[in-house]
Amino acid sequence: MAVCIVTGASIASAQVRYGSVTLDRGFPAQTMNGTAGGINDSSGYGTTPTGQCRGYVDTTPNHQMVLSSGFDNLEIVVSSAVDTTLVVLGPTGTFCNDDTNGLNPAMSGAFEAGMYYIYVGTYSPGATGAYSITFSSADPAVVRRGDDDRGGEGGGRRRRLNTNTNASISGSMMPSR
Repeated sequence: MAVCIVTGASIASAQVRYGSVTLDRGFPAQTMNGTAGGINDSSGYGTTPTGQCRGYVDTTPNHQMVLSSGFDNLEIVVSSAVDTTLVVLGPTGTFCNDDTNGLNPAMSGAFEAGMYYIYVGTYSPGATGAYSITFSSADPAVVRRGDDDRGGEGGGRRRRLNTNTNASISGSMMPSR
């Protein structure tokens, strides 16, 4: 049984299998696709604040997520016909989840700005299966002071949200429906 332990040095140079996403506050939900599974036992990460690490992941991360700013409520949800697991390695540590939504993992909460590597595994060794992973947030877009509906500087009660920066995507990314 192989145990997958990825150090900070190897994460920094890691490639990803199915694409990267850069998210800023106010982004529309984004969905990426890939194939879950691998031969590396993720239980070596132990118990994390979001659950026990379980399942088998590939050596290469499935996705990279870059958060341009911190989020109070970011949600990551995996959907698949197979029993999947989730490992997220980021600037504040490792987070794992299994079986939040039936046999599929999900996690939500506060995430700090930075780079995250996401592994989508399967519960059983050697198993693989197609999945979709969706990123969404209830955090509002950034409000820029001085922009109001009257076009003047500050003081207006109604403010437009700055939605010019949302998400940039690469790899097998599709907008969610």
